[in-house]
Amino acid sequence: MDARLKRITLVLFVYTQSYFHQIALASAEGNLDYVLLPLGKSDNTILPEAWNAPFNEITQLACHNCFETKYSESFIEALDYVKAVELDIWDTHYYGVGSGLPDHWYVRHNFLSGNNNNCGTGNGSLFECLMDIRLWSEQHPDHFPITLFLDKKQNWSQPSQRRSPKQLFTMLRKAFGSKLYKPRELLEFNTSQNITPAVWHWPTAAELSGRIIVVINGGSIVLDKVTSLLPYGNSTYNTELEKAGHDTLSANAFTGPYIFNIDEISSPINISSSIAFVNAAFNHNNIVDLDYMNYFIDSYKGRLLRVWNAEGIPFCELRKTKLNYVAYYDFKAQLCNGYSVWVP
Repeated sequence: MDARLKRITLVLFVYTQSYFHQIALASAEGNLDYVLLPLGKSDNTILPEAWNAPFNEITQLACHNCFETKYSESFIEALDYVKAVELDIWDTHYYGVGSGLPDHWYVRHNFLSGNNNNCGTGNGSLFECLMDIRLWSEQHPDHFPITLFLDKKQNWSQPSQRRSPKQLFTMLRKAFGSKLYKPRELLEFNTSQNITPAVWHWPTAAELSGRIIVVINGGSIVLDKVTSLLPYGNSTYNTELEKAGHDTLSANAFTGPYIFNIDEISSPINISSSIAFVNAAFNHNNIVDLDYMNYFIDSYKGRLLRVWNAEGIPFCELRKTKLNYVAYYDFKAQLCNGYSVWVP
């Protein structure tokens, strides 16, 4: 039986203060409850209670590499299932050989040349992938906030090549316009610009409806591989992210460094107090490590936490944790009682 058939939802329409609302009475786990939702926020993959929760207290199912056709027929289709998606971006047509184009990034997963993805009409550039998100957003007004993770596979190019954070921020602004939720807005939402992420307050999902949050992680696939093997303290990998996020007031994207080992959890390196997102692999040698995950959660309280390689444990179990994003390759099969967004 489809898990969604196990959920009973009654929707009533109420006219209050010149606005229609939906009162959704849902029994996701046997407890009847109601949530007042603005009209339009009727995505049946979103647990109704999640709309009224602070964004950093929500757990989401995320897709891992859903820009590849083997995981999703099209990139835009993935947004029908999850609101946290990922793109791998490269500066050059061939890794380490030749050059790229100004104001342009390629989207693919591996070292192969050019674009290899399901964006646009197929094998689209980064901008075409961004416009897929924009199109979906316009077709679904007041949607649950979308989070886009840009996994950067190469260092930033030289300024003269016009593939620096400045050009990327310009592209994001061109694609998303006022839909883009910027780090500056989060700082302004809080009472002080000097507080640390551990005590940051986030708007509710309803307050962020229709918005798009971009997080840059990665920096270099070579440094990625090398850093994961180096003794603790020798990492320079995440310093590449600082070039994108050093000026929080002017940035159009958040940054989300990778965590490679248990030592970096207990004593983070190269992570400034302004970083609101953190990424970590959920397993070691394809073995799911729950102790590692719990240590990760406890060490980075206040930041939004994303893990990938979570295939060993169903999302229905992990949605009870304080992780914010759990990424799966086969994300469509991980909906929990029909939902991709939960409140732990």
